[in-house]
Amino acid sequence: MNNQKGFTLVETIITLTIFSFLVTAVLLVYAEGYLNYAKNNQKIEVQENLRFALSKMSREIRQASSLNKPSDSNPGIDTNNDGIPSNDCDKITFSLNGKTISYYYDFKGKEIQRSVYGEGNNPVASHVTGLEFQYDSNAKTVTIIIKGKRLNSGEISAITRVLIRSL
Repeated sequence: MNNQKGFTLVETIITLTIFSFLVTAVLLVYAEGYLNYAKNNQKIEVQENLRFALSKMSREIRQASSLNKPSDSNPGIDTNNDGIPSNDCDKITFSLNGKTISYYYDFKGKEIQRSVYGEGNNPVASHVTGLEFQYDSNAKTVTIIIKGKRLNSGEISAITRVLIRSL
């Protein structure tokens, strides 16, 4: 019985402990990588939504034949339907190819909605936390500011300035 080959109980426990530490370390690195991947995917999705919305809105606003001007004191941008004129608001209404089009922020759905008078509403972008239009009557430009966030993506902003060609 002197010449038996094998591992003692202590050697086996030490080996399993070292193996457990290595597996735990590998799994922690994998989990951290997956969390970063998921966070970046959320950020990319929000960026794509904001970029698409900016592109669509700026293209149509640039080609607009007129901005909605309910009164002389209103610079041409709808003011949250409260009747108080403002240069900064979350809704814009304009005419394009004989249609009255509005873009506005839907607080409940966290979306930007596009409304065509008589045809209904369509969502343009989701995961939006804020939308603002600023009108500069001297330069005839509309500045569009969109903010978005999805779960852990962090808040992302996108801004563009549009020159209205027909005004």
